[in-house]
Amino acid sequence: DIPSGECLLVNDEDLIMCRPLDASLPITQCDWEPFFDGDATDIGLTSQMFAVDIVPNGNLVFRSGGDRTLPDLSQIKRRDIGLFVPDDVLGPYFGGGAYDDGTFKLYLDGDATQASSNAAPWDALDVVEDGTCEADITLPGQHTCSTVGSLAGGNTLGGVGFKDEDMIRCIPTSNSSGGSITGCAYSLFLEASHINGRGFTGDLFGVGLPR
Repeated sequence: DIPSGECLLVNDEDLIMCRPLDASLPITQCDWEPFFDGDATDIGLTSQMFAVDIVPNGNLVFRSGGDRTLPDLSQIKRRDIGLFVPDDVLGPYFGGGAYDDGTFKLYLDGDATQASSNAAPWDALDVVEDGTCEADITLPGQHTCSTVGSLAGGNTLGGVGFKDEDMIRCIPTSNSSGGSITGCAYSLFLEASHINGRGFTGDLFGVGLPR
């Protein structure tokens, strides 16, 4: 519910934003606002969104829950990472309603970066900013920022083995002509089961690194 009493209808492909009603922690009350309208006519994303990160220029890096054909992008697969560039980046923040128009681009090619047609999807991700690389997370843009996250089921990539609960880092080593990441140097970023001698072994969803 939102303060005025009505309810927001949210589908799997949508995003909502919590505006905390006070500055205390933990957050216990929100003014909920629509943020991204995935099935809007000019967007056409009809599968669940996973692993969303909002980069400093306001663009959205995300993973689609299913293979889809999207406006401006012939296809995005569930093992890829996509980029959404809203037409009005400030809209949801200043009463303009949810994003319902913008441009899609491929951010990371899942098959190419994992050298496999059976590439695993990303469960969680965060783009690592270095003060310069994030300026190119746009159109056309060469995507050179590292990405930290968790892949479903674990894997071994570039000689680095990891499990479902771990986090890996992809440092881009090659890009397509359009700028999407096509090669990674991988390293283990977090070994979850070893934290404080016991850690956790469940699937990891959601990553946020301090800015």
